[in-house]
Amino acid sequence: VDIGAPGVKVYSTTVGSKYSDTVMDMMGMVVTWDGTSMAAPHVAGAAALYLSANPNASWSQIKNALIRSATPISSMSGKAVSNGKLNVEKLLGL
Repeated sequence: VDIGAPGVKVYSTTVGSKYSDTVMDMMGMVVTWDGTSMAAPHVAGAAALYLSANPNASWSQIKNALIRSATPISSMSGKAVSNGKLNVEKLLGL
């Protein structure tokens, strides 16, 4: 794992009421999901934002920027290369 990202109770959409035990709204169209399938899009989106601001960046430059800009979290020490979680504000220098 290179970096931590939100991956618990992330809102998403679903078709109908197939997942009725996790449906969050009255129409049965919004659910929360957990796991890497929900965390990975956050990191991919951050990488895309970085690339839009740095169009000539290589994949390794993007990865290094993501890791360097992570917010350290002591509980992630030794569990992620960055020892922290995604920080898009710092990544983009905002």
